Amino acid sequence: KRDRPPRPPRPVGESGGGRRLDGAGEQREYREHREAPRESHRESRDAPAGFPSDYLRSGYFAGSVLRDEVLDRWARDVGALLVARGLAAIQMRAFYSHVKRAEASSKAGREFQLVREELLKMRPVAAARQGRRLIPGEFADFLDRNLELVKDAASMRAFAEHFQAVAGYTAGKLRK
Repeated sequence: KRDRPPRPPRPVGESGGGRRLDGAGEQREYREHREAPRESHRESRDAPAGFPSDYLRSGYFAGSVLRDEVLDRWARDVGALLVARGLAAIQMRAFYSHVKRAEASSKAGREFQLVREELLKMRPVAAARQGRRLIPGEFADFLDRNLELVKDAASMRAFAEHFQAVAGYTAGKLRK
């Protein structure tokens, strides 16, 4: 970095910022950091890119029974997408184990709200792993979209069943 030539000064109008005094009392340009507003798929009920177009739009249940798509078509399509995006088996196992532990905790009588809190902790973990490129964005979307629907013990069990089906369709196909 020391071998780099200094950057040429930019006119104030082009920088998007202004001027500041640095430690030596000289004026220096600064640039304002502006991010474009992010569109979250939570605001829209459309499926994330690559997912079946009707993915989870109508939830896990048809009346009081689990929809066939949850264990069949959606699980197969999501599994194929995760395989295509190069998800590692160890990452799938880590998140799936977390869901299964939460399900067992709920079955053992732990208050659902506490179990749900444990499940929701997967979101920042997934975001961190996605940021470090350990998991593809589609896997983070899968987790996020499903965690959105976990509102009670029945929906948590449905998520666990769906995750198990996705894991089953990816068995032996994920990156080592």
